[in-house]
Amino acid sequence: MSARSGLPAWNVVLQFMTGPGVSPASSSCKRFAIAGLQRPIRILFLPCHPSAVPMALAAHDILDAQLTARGVAMPYFCGVARTGDCMAWSEPACEQVLVPVIGADLAAPAQPHGGASNAADFIVDWLACGPMARLLPAVMPGVSTGSALAKVPLQASRANAVPWGGSPQHLAAIAFRWQRRSAFLSYRRQDAAPVADQIFDGLGRAGYRTYVDRFCGTAGSYFPDELAEELADKDVVVVLESANIRKSTWTMWEVAFAHRYRIGVVAIQLPGAPALKRITDRKSIATLNRSNQLFGADLDDVIEFIALNTALGTPRRAAFYEAIVASAASSGGGSSQSLGDGLLQVVDRKGVSKAVVLAHGRPGILSDVRRLDVPAAQATGVTPLLVGQHEHLPATAADDLKWIAGQRGISLRGRFDTYMHVKNLC
Repeated sequence: MSARSGLPAWNVVLQFMTGPGVSPASSSCKRFAIAGLQRPIRILFLPCHPSAVPMALAAHDILDAQLTARGVAMPYFCGVARTGDCMAWSEPACEQVLVPVIGADLAAPAQPHGGASNAADFIVDWLACGPMARLLPAVMPGVSTGSALAKVPLQASRANAVPWGGSPQHLAAIAFRWQRRSAFLSYRRQDAAPVADQIFDGLGRAGYRTYVDRFCGTAGSYFPDELAEELADKDVVVVLESANIRKSTWTMWEVAFAHRYRIGVVAIQLPGAPALKRITDRKSIATLNRSNQLFGADLDDVIEFIALNTALGTPRRAAFYEAIVASAASSGGGSSQSLGDGLLQVVDRKGVSKAVVLAHGRPGILSDVRRLDVPAAQATGVTPLLVGQHEHLPATAADDLKWIAGQRGISLRGRFDTYMHVKNLC
């Protein structure tokens, strides 16, 4: 998001607005700059029934507090939440996430093309605004998901309901990480297999892709290479701290790998377990049940804890790699600036563009090559750079990435050669 009218760059817009016909009417809008986000995002919490207002407002306020602590609040405020004329629609890469909190069955749309007279109309109009419009329906506890969405258009009725369990903390985390997230579960099998199975299932129901060696290992693959490939690809590493965790050589290696490559590491500390070093955040469990598993309430808290840390921790790796690019450009006498969509432009001391960089830090994939296919990267003398842990791709995927990058003139760089390459360009 380039600055407009003297305003600083932003990459998050957070809004709250009561749905059509819901009293009392309330509306707010706030912008943030959060380091490391790959794409800008706009989130609108929309309670669609008076009974849903407290929950929707609580989720909004929780996310507001988290974003304020995590980044920089912009000095410009719209005050009220704009919808169809919000400036965020003018950013092509901005994800437009609508979170309708539904406290009763939605009525059928009355006038889908003539302005929103009810919540269903609003949803229809939102989805019609463009390909970046997303819908995350959050149905209040006690309301049937099927009946709540039965009368809305097919596109909306088929949207997966948010698995938030009536928790505003969980809803806030899911709204901010609407894309499907991933986790690596690290544990000592002899100590914590029952809890690992629980968390694997719970994360799956919450929409995560989760790697657990017992369920996800590939027959015939070289185990250390597979672990590195899976770790590098994940948003967060979840360590189950058990009584004998330090006896697990593989767990210690996984934590060290994650730390080295700036992947967030959170710990679930089981009863009697030591606290490992290099942990970003930790949740302690007081007791287990007779089957050595988590009690239901504890499991819900653990999934929520992981979701919140994923939402706030995922940008850290990108921020680390972006800082390498900025430092290298500055050391060479140049500078870097945001082009939006997670892209950086590197200019030399004369202000001449030398590179367009995507520095999210993850192993590269085809969509990254597509994101670098922008006019700024195609100018004469400009080098497109994809910065990430490409050395930890599976062999076939690495060969494919090298081939397509070569076809598009993209330079693949990692943590240890990015700095000098960018500095020399400046």
